[in-house]
Amino acid sequence: MQSGRYVAGCLAALLLVGCGGRMKAPGSVNWPTSYLPANNTVTASPSPAPSTGPYVAPKGKGKVNGTVIDMSGRPLGNVKITVDAATGLTASTDANGSFHLADVPAGWQFVTCNYEGQIFPGSVNVLADGDTKMAPITYDNRYNGFGNQANGYFELPIKKFPYEWRITGVSSWSGTIYTTAVDNGGTLKAGTVFRMDTRSEKTWTEIGDQLFGVSRPLRETAAGLAMGPDRLYITDGKAGLFSCNPQKGSPKKAAKAGMTDVTVGGGKVFVKTDSGVQVTDEDLTSFTTLAGMTATGGIGADPTGNLYAVSGNTIKRYAGKAETFISGLSAPIDVAADRQGFIYVLEQTNVKRFDATGQIVGVFPISAAQPVAISCDESGAVFVADQGKAPRPSRVLRFTPASKPGTPQPSPTPYDSFTPDGSSGHDSGNNAYNASPNTGSYGY
Repeated sequence: MQSGRYVAGCLAALLLVGCGGRMKAPGSVNWPTSYLPANNTVTASPSPAPSTGPYVAPKGKGKVNGTVIDMSGRPLGNVKITVDAATGLTASTDANGSFHLADVPAGWQFVTCNYEGQIFPGSVNVLADGDTKMAPITYDNRYNGFGNQANGYFELPIKKFPYEWRITGVSSWSGTIYTTAVDNGGTLKAGTVFRMDTRSEKTWTEIGDQLFGVSRPLRETAAGLAMGPDRLYITDGKAGLFSCNPQKGSPKKAAKAGMTDVTVGGGKVFVKTDSGVQVTDEDLTSFTTLAGMTATGGIGADPTGNLYAVSGNTIKRYAGKAETFISGLSAPIDVAADRQGFIYVLEQTNVKRFDATGQIVGVFPISAAQPVAISCDESGAVFVADQGKAPRPSRVLRFTPASKPGTPQPSPTPYDSFTPDGSSGHDSGNNAYNASPNTGSYGY
């Protein structure tokens, strides 16, 4: 998610066990594998032993040696390599395109490459107490524009006496961003909802009174929210689940405490609760617990009604039954899906994009002090809610839709950041933009 174009790279290929191109252990989940362009040939990395259960990373650490090349096979120097395993391990390629990493946790690890601002991913199965040689990672410039480009941010005004607002959830639909927010000062233990029309108003408007009237039932436990076809669904850990018309209010409440996230897909409403994940219809008439679905983080749904949930360092999917869908993540926070079938997993420092089979197809960094939620709108644009840490305000980062290889990217909108006083702002890639006075105003 840094500035500039995202360039999809070729990940390290995985040695197959009779699978003809993609590693899948018998009876198990999909392993992280390559996004391989046509006619691309790579050398396989060491493969994990076949397993009949979910992938479990081995103990220990090892060394990794690899190279980065372009499409002609020319080595690329000065490519920054980052191991995404909460290790802080980085290296840079030399003039021969080579890099070396030590003390890398054993098992499957994601690798992010940064070449002149272009971000592309890789993966490697690290052998414990040994040297692992990665297949060459290819900088594939044929796929410029395949990724989600940073496209500015929207800062939430922190203070309006007596409140000090911090974002806790985000949902976007048809050019409008909705966020839940709580009073960080804690004086009134309040929660509310903000709305921004990104195409015309360019202002944040607090709509708690509009949605709920004077009762204002949201508390400091206001959590995730989701926009359905014509209803906005809002969760509060103490107050329960609410369904509102985003323009007229008319709230309907499902009086169930312990509800902390919600998502909508395929005519279903899924709710994360203290006891598991439940499903109901759009009118909230009855709730059914989904067997085997556990959620330690956020939940998301695709347009067909498949549910995805953060569960430890994995993503679980419910498509008639619960199964582990993606493994080997690094402290995932939230998950979302777009209409093209891409699955987005939010981590502390980046977003990983997977295809509908669970294969990783992209990694893009974010610049967020405290990311808490992710959402996709109907166009495929991606929004990340950054709660921020004092004195940094809460904000919503925006990224352009991903496109299939060869599909032109949509042009960014003419505004890229908003600042209250018309001074210069920055997008998530720390690129400066100048805002003219009287634009990007903020209101309630």
